Amino acid sequence: MHEDKPTTKYAPPFSLRLSFEERAKLEQAAKGKPIAAYIKWIIFKDELNRPDFTRQIFV
Repeated sequence: MHEDKPTTKYAPPFSLRLSFEERAKLEQAAKGKPIAAYIKWIIFKDELNRPDFTRQIFV
């Protein structure tokens, strides 16, 4: 019998389409940091209240 097991540890990547203006605003708000990390921090900052995460991304 075949058991269904996940082949990876992570979900597939998520894609988000932005206008040129939206991307420019994000880049400005991120102040040179990776946009994906900035978006993740904005969404999960209350849950990711770990000093090591914040220090690693925004130092």
